[in-house]
Amino acid sequence: MIIRLALLGTTALSLAACSSAYGQEVASAPAAPQAVAGETAETPQSERDRLYAIFAAADEAELELSPLSAIFRGQYENADRIGDFYSDELDAKAEKLAQDNLAALEGIDTAKLSQTDKLAYEVFALNQRETLSNYEPEIAAATRPRPMNHFFGIHTFYPTFESGSGAAPFKTVKDYENAASRHADYVRIIERAIGRFRDGMESGVLETRLTTENMIEQLDTQIEQPLEESPYWGPIKAFPEDFSDTDKARLEADFRTSIAGIYAVNTRLRDFLRDEYLPVARTSVGLSDMKGGDVLYAKLIRDTTTLPLTADELHELGKSEVARIQGEMEEVKELMGFEGTLSEFFTYLRTDPKFTPESREWLTEEYYRIGKVVDEKIGDYFSLLPKSELEIRPYEPFREKFQAGGSYQSGSPDGERPGVFYFNAYDLPSRPITQNVTLYLHEGAPGHHFQISIAQENEGLPAFMRFGGTTAYVEGWALYSETGSRCSAQSRRSHRSRP
Repeated sequence: MIIRLALLGTTALSLAACSSAYGQEVASAPAAPQAVAGETAETPQSERDRLYAIFAAADEAELELSPLSAIFRGQYENADRIGDFYSDELDAKAEKLAQDNLAALEGIDTAKLSQTDKLAYEVFALNQRETLSNYEPEIAAATRPRPMNHFFGIHTFYPTFESGSGAAPFKTVKDYENAASRHADYVRIIERAIGRFRDGMESGVLETRLTTENMIEQLDTQIEQPLEESPYWGPIKAFPEDFSDTDKARLEADFRTSIAGIYAVNTRLRDFLRDEYLPVARTSVGLSDMKGGDVLYAKLIRDTTTLPLTADELHELGKSEVARIQGEMEEVKELMGFEGTLSEFFTYLRTDPKFTPESREWLTEEYYRIGKVVDEKIGDYFSLLPKSELEIRPYEPFREKFQAGGSYQSGSPDGERPGVFYFNAYDLPSRPITQNVTLYLHEGAPGHHFQISIAQENEGLPAFMRFGGTTAYVEGWALYSETGSRCSAQSRRSHRSRP
């Protein structure tokens, strides 16, 4: 799982995919257009230069609409804003931008492009068409009234982002002032989210009781934290040494006021979800049981895989994969010398005490150990390494209960901010240590951290290839990265069977 900004609503899906990039052949990637000595404004541009100018203009416009994406990329010109998420105005601007980008592409003579640049052209065009599909009436009707849930939402993303150990910078007085301004933006965003939930109550497009109850619990957890123990207070506890006492006092007062605003709007959201929304939330869980869910599901398949698969075809593929993986697990069972059925083997792995982490501290140290082992061996497999370091952290207690077993948050393209591998230490008996190595290889190195970091550090790629991409590719690479541990197991099995 990748922590994405694209969880703030339909608009952000197209504007804020700033945690992944997809350059398959980094060394052979085309260089960005460069000015030629003696070239003037009257000098005709090559078709390639015109294409890349479209890419650059589109990226600049997208960052203007999504300052949060720019912050993740280490660009802070508009860092006093999060963005106008959940607003009709932003939706209209994003839709028009995609239309304008496609119109601009029509002026490009693809016959004059290299094969590599033709591929860039086609991928960019596909991205714009996918963005436009977000605003088709049936899709908009199924997504806008559901601005967040317990797994994807700004209410759980934002505290970590602003904690002082997230992507938001806290090095200068201006950084702190920007944060207080963003807090006010957060309040407006949540108020708009409540409005969109209300729209869904009118249209009949509703979140489930399960997800709603989980959101209420998440908000309860945050609201119950004393303000000075919340993630938002972290930057105040870590003022840079060169700040004056006057600035510290002023910023502390500003933070206290702006964070109080966050608590107040979170309380309003919690009360609304508990008292008004939960009683009408749907009891079913699948999209197939939601109004417009079948159309949305088909779109999600296309967006995630880039393939024209139907839901039934995807289901059959899933069943065949389950059968294949069960066959591999039979081999693992044999390798471990377990006598019993595969179902009994799974129960053994889940419940035997020797597979349960001893404590949160022990689990943390175990991931540190795994990281060191991987670091020692990684140079044997990769000649190109990311500039960004990789940090290993447990999820914060305020959000761990509803998070995945692990996830990755990208660092900055310049390598200054590290990428982060998050692991889940909630309910330790449900976190068998048998998954630790593959989880680290997938979410950390050489999985998401390598693929995402190396792509976004490659300045020869256009921005949409450095910072955006397709789930099937990025998760496919991470899944491939896991095979290192499986290959080791196969090697041990082969060695054991030798005479």
